[in-house]
Amino acid sequence: MGLDGGYVRNRHPRPERHFEVIAGRARGPDGESRGFDFVRDRGWLCADYVREAVAGAGCDLSRMTILTDGDPGLRGMLPTLAAQSDHVRDWFHVAMRFRVLEQTAKGLVDEPPGVKAWVIKSLDRAKWHLWHGHVSRSLELLEDVQGWTHAKREAAPLVIGNLRCRLGDLPRWVAVNRDSIPFYPRRYRYGFRITTAPTESAVNQIVSRRMVKKQQCGGAERERIACSR
Repeated sequence: MGLDGGYVRNRHPRPERHFEVIAGRARGPDGESRGFDFVRDRGWLCADYVREAVAGAGCDLSRMTILTDGDPGLRGMLPTLAAQSDHVRDWFHVAMRFRVLEQTAKGLVDEPPGVKAWVIKSLDRAKWHLWHGHVSRSLELLEDVQGWTHAKREAAPLVIGNLRCRLGDLPRWVAVNRDSIPFYPRRYRYGFRITTAPTESAVNQIVSRRMVKKQQCGGAERERIACSR
């Protein structure tokens, strides 16, 4: 099961009407899937929607694996939604963080070639170790690069400042989520999901329905859409 969120803003300047939609999609062992959505502020409804979707997909909630993109709010909701389920961090968002860092490091044209190559290689190795579940080694490499960006210089180039900024709290983020980082190659090899892409499409569909489309619906559907207003 995947979880993701999307913000819906009111077209009028009234902040009390802004809210966040949490959407998910549960997929059973036979390929059957069920989607659900609810507003984060109405937390008392979320457990019912999740149980209904999981049962419709033919799954057992206590044996589900939940994927999220690393949002702390979603992580905090898991004990309420499915306390006994396994939590896996979505690999796509992890890889995109490293992709931005690697592209920034390639702009270190003013540094000696050996230093530039060391930074790029360290970031690539940190991503490789994280992909293989070696969280401690990945943290060591990230902290080495982060320490290098904070070294004293007469005039720090802009690209080093950008790299330092984009590294940001990535080491802390990895450390906090280390219990949700599995051995990704095994999941990929056996066909288990490692990304929340199907869930993100569900979020886009819900936000599009709210902001763009007009449709007529029955009573049950009206109640569901009313919860998103």
